[in-house]
Amino acid sequence: KSNSLDRSLWLKGIYENGIVSFLEKIFPHIENFWDVGAHIGYHSLLAETLMPPQGKIISFEPHPVLFNKLNTNITLNKARKITAVPIALSDQAETKLLYDQGKNIQPAPSLVPDLYGSSGATAVLKTPHQILKEFNLKIPELVKIDVEGYEGVILKGFADFLKNSSQAPVIIFELCRPFLAK
Repeated sequence: KSNSLDRSLWLKGIYENGIVSFLEKIFPHIENFWDVGAHIGYHSLLAETLMPPQGKIISFEPHPVLFNKLNTNITLNKARKITAVPIALSDQAETKLLYDQGKNIQPAPSLVPDLYGSSGATAVLKTPHQILKEFNLKIPELVKIDVEGYEGVILKGFADFLKNSSQAPVIIFELCRPFLAK
């Protein structure tokens, strides 16, 4: 089943032109990037080609089917800077249900039950601080968040970093309009 990502890549060779334009300018200057809600890895793979050789990319995708596609794309593209992590970020550690659009999970599952309603897989959620310790990482310089309505909760998880301007990453995120309207 085709979706907007597939169609855009097939027809134009690019997806989300505005974000890509920004990322093309910033990636050569950063060494640590977190792709939160990595989906199939489009932005992570873009980072792979543009970041310096010592760059590190952590791609978070909690949905098992999408996580497998992410790993497949990492392998097919021989990406060496990307580490795929099958968890979701949050402001607290817990386990939650992911909700998807019935059998069509390609657009994007959500941790927000009101958004789609049909429950799917279970997701493990961790805080950014837990990830830093578990993977022995530095605070990312850039974070991209695309999580279908769960943006605010993830931003709360980054609150300590954002309060300390010397540690604050650049954060770009997509707001999920259906969730905002409720």
